[in-house]
Amino acid sequence: GIAIQSGNDATIVVAEGIAGSVESFARMMNEHGKEIGLEASTFTNPHGLHDPGMTVTMRDMAKLAAHI
Repeated sequence: GIAIQSGNDATIVVAEGIAGSVESFARMMNEHGKEIGLEASTFTNPHGLHDPGMTVTMRDMAKLAAHI
């Protein structure tokens, strides 16, 4: 449901369960993103809703989709 439907609340629960907080999970997302070659994206939350500090490129999303 998180990947297919709009599961914003579910992503927060999963992030907190994995990393203890949304912020910690976002740091993990950024670290893993660099490991898989995401070069121009910075994540600030697990659900993708607007945040002024988040930048995501289409090229990086294509890389992420291929990785998944």
